[in-house]
Amino acid sequence: MISNSGPEWKNYKPKSDVSIIPKQPKNKTTSKAIEIIRSISKILPLSPKIHKEFISSSTDIFYDVHKKGLIKGRDTEKVATTIVYIVCRMNNLAITLDEIATASGVPKKEIIRLQKFYSKSLHFKLPQHDLFVFLKRFSSDLRLDRRTFERCEDILQIASTNNFSDGLSPNTVIGAVIYLASKIEKDKRSQSTISKVVGVSELTIRNGYQRLNEFVSQ
Repeated sequence: MISNSGPEWKNYKPKSDVSIIPKQPKNKTTSKAIEIIRSISKILPLSPKIHKEFISSSTDIFYDVHKKGLIKGRDTEKVATTIVYIVCRMNNLAITLDEIATASGVPKKEIIRLQKFYSKSLHFKLPQHDLFVFLKRFSSDLRLDRRTFERCEDILQIASTNNFSDGLSPNTVIGAVIYLASKIEKDKRSQSTISKVVGVSELTIRNGYQRLNEFVSQ
């Protein structure tokens, strides 16, 4: 069975010759970025407990990006949105790329492109998605029975062992896991219901379920 206590907040510590990050915006660009970060954070399913830290870390990264001249020639909204995504990944938050793209209006491909650029420029490697964290979130949203949740854990372990998640978004994997577990445990959850909660199409869930069922049936 998978065991995970959830995300532990990680404050941003820049690897930079400049050791002091200004605590107040100095110009219109940083002021606009902070407003964008705050606006997106209000839409995302963030816990009130981490909301302040989330904005603080996102702002610190933007200051560092700005001071190093890495925003020049780039759209402030796209950069700020990308930083939101980076902070979510850094802190193992169960927030999907789709949710960030929807909240900001910035295309997913653009967020990923800039994320790769800034991760390289700022010398950090984002951790892999912790699928258990996403499982806990979506299972809670769907109010799964305990036995169904435990079955999800077992299936997710099998999925990880067989590299099922490679190339798939976290919500796609968890949608397939939950649908398969609910069928095994006869805990009625329709593809439509799961689709709305995890944010992927019914076809995507169905295709993922069929592939995943092959591993579980072995």
